[in-house]
Amino acid sequence: MAAELRAPASASNWVINAFMLAIAAVMAVAGALADRFGRRRVLAVGLLVFVAGNALIATAPAIAVVIAGRAVCGIGAAAITTAGSALLSNTYSGRQRSTVFAVFGTTIGLGLAFGPMLSGLAIAAVGGWRWLYVLYALVAVPPLVLLRRVLPRESPAAAGRFDMVGALVLTTALTAFMIGVSLGPDLGWLHWFPLTMLALAVAAVLVFTRVERTAAHPLVELNLLRVRQFRAVCLTVTLGAFGFVSLVFTLGVFLSVAHHAGALATGAMLLALTGPTLLVPLLIGRLAHRIPLRRLLTLSMLVVAVGCGWLALIGPGRPLGRTAAPMAVIGAGFGLSLTVLDGAALATVPADRAGMAAGVFNTVRLGTESVAVVVTAIVGTVTTARVGRSAAADLLAGRPAAGAAGVAGYAAGWQLALGVVALLCLGGAGCIWQLLRPALPAAEPRPVVAAPERPVDQLN
Repeated sequence: MAAELRAPASASNWVINAFMLAIAAVMAVAGALADRFGRRRVLAVGLLVFVAGNALIATAPAIAVVIAGRAVCGIGAAAITTAGSALLSNTYSGRQRSTVFAVFGTTIGLGLAFGPMLSGLAIAAVGGWRWLYVLYALVAVPPLVLLRRVLPRESPAAAGRFDMVGALVLTTALTAFMIGVSLGPDLGWLHWFPLTMLALAVAAVLVFTRVERTAAHPLVELNLLRVRQFRAVCLTVTLGAFGFVSLVFTLGVFLSVAHHAGALATGAMLLALTGPTLLVPLLIGRLAHRIPLRRLLTLSMLVVAVGCGWLALIGPGRPLGRTAAPMAVIGAGFGLSLTVLDGAALATVPADRAGMAAGVFNTVRLGTESVAVVVTAIVGTVTTARVGRSAAADLLAGRPAAGAAGVAGYAAGWQLALGVVALLCLGGAGCIWQLLRPALPAAEPRPVVAAPERPVDQLN
């Protein structure tokens, strides 16, 4: 794509960033729109927007049009995610609901495990990147056709005027935040533009909080953030961003430097990390309704902590195969949470606000994943400074000039980061256990026993 459109590397990065920025910026707004105008309608609009975005990319004459198309796809994906999960939450209950959301988690795992590989194979099969986006557009057509046949018409769940002011302020906050964290690694964190964007994001969040407290029909019910179960699932997805998602982006470099892994071996080891996220939700889904949420989420983070700690102990030069088991443990722990997270988040609100809860939860998910990737980039920068820029360049290029000391220094930085993540997940598991503790029953008032009356003359 970059070669055909003669795009610089900085512009090519925004092919990814534009999608992430758009989907994160409008996720909460899309959820509120689904509550206000109907989940089926918003889902249909989201699919149409997704088709339009991919069609725009497939016919793009320049990289700027590709970036715009990716942003359009992100907006469509936000509507699909929030409206779709709200529909699932309100359509199923009990054991069926657990199974459905386990399948939903499996689809997330499928994308993580096989998405890049399948996209690469598809490009080779269909004859170029343009046809890949045509394929993406065609994939969205069958759901559009089935919507009218399978899902009944519904009345809007939420009443009242749509909170347009809140939507604009929140979108401004999230857009500024995503731009800030996207440009920070490239321009430097002390550069005026990322700092300005992050400051704007903070200011907009403060304004949004004030607007929502006074709105007659707020976009986001701020009381949702006081619900312990919702806070627990948000904490879980935050820890998962650091314990799993960030590793997907960094382990390739770590394995190539510390264990001299080639491209094929690195791909196989990463499959050990991502593969369990596909299998575990399928295996646990039928049992999830029998396991208390408190135990399942706590166990999930404990398993991730064990995997990260185990991987941190495997130093450079060890056989590459030894990294497979701890990576599979990390993936299995993350997969446990995928089984129930979305359903648990939506279970904290009434049915008419399921879209709002889905929007807020997925905004937290995407925002923390972006932060985790940025923190990982900072760790890489610190490690580079530690071993020296020239030595780091030699390491990444696989040149022998770096020497054993350079390899050890580079690997030590990542091992330290893995150890910190393990401790975070361990502490987070304790917080989740505490947040989901059963509410104590209200104490019954003790009976009041009337004191025996005494004559007045006996009181002195």
